[in-house]
Amino acid sequence: MAVRKAADFGPSVAIGRADECDTINAALDGARAGGGSVVLVDRHRLAEIDAEIEGRPHEPEDPSWAMTTALQTAALRDPELFRVLMRIVGLLATPEHALAEPGFFERVVAGSQGQPRYPLPGADRATLVRTVNA
Repeated sequence: MAVRKAADFGPSVAIGRADECDTINAALDGARAGGGSVVLVDRHRLAEIDAEIEGRPHEPEDPSWAMTTALQTAALRDPELFRVLMRIVGLLATPEHALAEPGFFERVVAGSQGQPRYPLPGADRATLVRTVNA
């Protein structure tokens, strides 16, 4: 079992979490046994949060992170992709298995192009102004 400290996961997790390291280590080791993608997604997400705090973009050269973010974005608009994402998140399917399905990759790319990474709920400002002025 690899020994990790809360600080290894970045400053956003290290604050107030040192006492939870044993629990985190056990969960991560269990997740790694079920698929290393869980650990990679967590580390990328924590790095993304830390980058936002520091005012810089998180742009790794890892194609799996690009596909993860594209799937998460597309899943907000496509119920079938949402179900696939939930199967991956629930460790019922691996990302590799999901990508192997015919047309999956193309649907993810098409569903995520031109969409914001983290869309805000509700109407945008322009729609709100049009509605109020109508």
